[in-house]
Amino acid sequence: MREITSAFRTPDLPELESGESPWPTVTLGELVDAGALAMLESPPTLMSTDAGSDMVTAKDIRLGRASSKIGDPRTPGAVTAQQGDVVVAVGVPTMARVCAAEVLVAPGVMVLRGNPTVIDAVFLSGVIRAAGESAAGKQVDLFAVNFPRLPLGGQRDAGAAIGRLMDIESAWRAQRLVVERLVGAGLAGLATGTLRAQPGAGDVGE
Repeated sequence: MREITSAFRTPDLPELESGESPWPTVTLGELVDAGALAMLESPPTLMSTDAGSDMVTAKDIRLGRASSKIGDPRTPGAVTAQQGDVVVAVGVPTMARVCAAEVLVAPGVMVLRGNPTVIDAVFLSGVIRAAGESAAGKQVDLFAVNFPRLPLGGQRDAGAAIGRLMDIESAWRAQRLVVERLVGAGLAGLATGTLRAQPGAGDVGE
């Protein structure tokens, strides 16, 4: 049991300070019109298959896991996300993450490909995540999401803090799995006798 709890690790919080006022913004739709950002999505005809390429789904993005499906990249209109693209689970809740490697995207996933000299991908993913958090259970219109008018250096600074926050969330998810294993193993052991409580443990408080 102790080896299970030894997996608990919590990354440090990023150092944050209060800002004087909100940043001026531009919508993602305006960035698309300016050519600084492209939004791509696979057609509904792209189906899961037994052979082909790894395909990330909206559920994969929401659960923070690796791609769970296989799809045919030869499907007309199929979109493959590239390393550094932001993949967004469209719908409720809206979630986003930065692609670490090339992967086919399933229907229901939007690919945002920014000009790297203008847009920091990690910062962009955080902006979209924030929009999803404030949507109060409603679907987010990505074209209407406000993107702060920050120089690339400022975006990268904020992106580094966003990355730290995402690390904390990932650690929480991992710890949740550890807790589920711990409780499950404890209940099963105590119910069958393969684990025993300390003698007298039930006498506390009497």
